[in-house]
Amino acid sequence: MTKQKSQEPRQARRDSVGAHMTPAPVSIQCDADLSTAVALMQEHAIRHLPVLDGERLVGVVSERDLGVIESLVPDDWERIVVAEAMTPSPFAVAAETPLAEVARTMADRKYGCVVITDPAGALLGLFTTTDALQVLAGSAPRRSIGEVVREKLKRQPAR
Repeated sequence: MTKQKSQEPRQARRDSVGAHMTPAPVSIQCDADLSTAVALMQEHAIRHLPVLDGERLVGVVSERDLGVIESLVPDDWERIVVAEAMTPSPFAVAAETPLAEVARTMADRKYGCVVITDPAGALLGLFTTTDALQVLAGSAPRRSIGEVVREKLKRQPAR
């Protein structure tokens, strides 16, 4: 009984979104121009940037958001500030939030990312669909194609 109780908090931490988030993600200020956002995304090979006003989280800007703005105003998009392109009030959760709950909400609402915040609302991390896929891939048995084929051949009756 004692052993099971001591494992429960550890399991809960592994099953929380905080255990799988990207901590201290790259972020951008709301008054930055879109060319700065694009440069940051390219430099860090990322698709989402939490948007801050000082230290306060105010939104998220995604690669998709930037593409829409560029298609709408192709000649002037670089003069637009991040605050005009971002999604305001992003979906934010505590690090202790169960991973399954976050994944369900992301799927239902078609969110590309979730912002992880502390109780005061300060940015702690980011959890993206890519992070979710990495969690899923890590839970699958890791076998090569050759191992799978050999296993299937062993199960077939001899001819």
